[in-house]
Amino acid sequence: EICACLVGSEMCIRDSVIGNHFGFMGQPLDELEYRVLFSYTRNWGTYSKPLKEVLTNANGLVELTYRPKWLEGLSGTVSYGFDRGGLIGHSNGVMLTIRKTGWL
Repeated sequence: EICACLVGSEMCIRDSVIGNHFGFMGQPLDELEYRVLFSYTRNWGTYSKPLKEVLTNANGLVELTYRPKWLEGLSGTVSYGFDRGGLIGHSNGVMLTIRKTGWL
């Protein structure tokens, strides 16, 4: 609904938006990496159909990846994502990824 619309189309619920995005990543240990992303938006609806009140939304993602040196090409990632606010509602998600690259 949000991503599948074209600005100005009847399906678009917002094309008047101000958003702020913040992110950082790091590698505190040789085998451990992290990434944090956060977005905050204020939404006024469309220019032809403005919302009665401004809707705010916050989205975030936290990832932790482990790449053991003793298992070359193998990594595991745990991710947590969330949405909060009046635009999409509240939701949470967790994902576990195990990846192998190179020859088995």
